[in-house]
Amino acid sequence: MKPWLAPVARTVLVVLFPCLALAALAPKGYRTAQAYDLGGTGERIVLLVDQRLTEQAMKDAWGITPWAVKAPKAALLQLINRGGEVRSTLPLEGPLARMAWQGKLPAEPVRVSVDFSAGFGSYSGPATRWLTTQGGALAWAKARKEDGTETVVQVAATLKTAWRRRANQDGSLDLFAIACRPTFKTGPQGDEQFLLTYTHYRFNGDSWEHCAMEKPGFWEDEETNFPRFSSFPSFKHHPLRVAPPKG
Repeated sequence: MKPWLAPVARTVLVVLFPCLALAALAPKGYRTAQAYDLGGTGERIVLLVDQRLTEQAMKDAWGITPWAVKAPKAALLQLINRGGEVRSTLPLEGPLARMAWQGKLPAEPVRVSVDFSAGFGSYSGPATRWLTTQGGALAWAKARKEDGTETVVQVAATLKTAWRRRANQDGSLDLFAIACRPTFKTGPQGDEQFLLTYTHYRFNGDSWEHCAMEKPGFWEDEETNFPRFSSFPSFKHHPLRVAPPKG
């Protein structure tokens, strides 16, 4: 397994390709939207989207939808080797996707966001995951929870869900995510009750860890009100530790 899939800082970073070599590899009806060279390996990760979706159309639709074209194809990821052969294809769940990599942290894996925005509601928006390989095939990175089970490393950006990243001096990476969800129960005043989930992921350059806790409360993303990082559980806490209601 390669949990990294990270371009090396001194090599090519993000390359946007309408280049002939990559276009020739794209399946019918697709175009190359982005590609990353994986430094020192000769391999490349390519993001393919419906050829009718121009770069501007994708930019305009991000976080909004609906589409300017009818029934766009779902995006694809491909891992291409040094010889130009497709080693692996990973279908995505929607037509609008982006890849990203933070050059300040060479060990951070490539991350992929798929936009599930519906144009309304509190719970739709872009979901982001990090890549790895399993047996030479592209796969989503998983984090080990404190109970020994694994969960896909995934965060989202909606009205009631947000996340932040923190690159640490020791080369590790922290992800902090908060989610507000209804309990479908009512309080003493007949008001709707909500539950907050605080999730903390850590990538140590080789593998991911996960811990989380829940507590009653309400939160919506106003850009400046993201909780302090110290509000999130550390890895000495048990996963999904439920805090008792105040009072």
